[in-house]
Amino acid sequence: MVMWLLLALLYAPQHPTVEVPDVVLMEFPMAESTIRKAGLKIDQIVRVPSEKTPAGIVVGQGPAPGTRVMVGYQMRLYVSKGPAPK
Repeated sequence: MVMWLLLALLYAPQHPTVEVPDVVLMEFPMAESTIRKAGLKIDQIVRVPSEKTPAGIVVGQGPAPGTRVMVGYQMRLYVSKGPAPK
């Protein structure tokens, strides 16, 4: 029984993985293209105010760059909407 389980785990089909690209400080359209070319998707876009970063620039992402995830994984992007209204 144990031997069968070990063989099943050893020879089970592996899901392909990719490395998450670093898209921070890219303009959103370029970041979106880079993510799609890597075989990933965007699940959520969070617009955040930023005093230092112009609107439309990616200021954060999840998961972190370099993380290995399955092809098709859905990422979250944080995109600057520019300075908060005063």
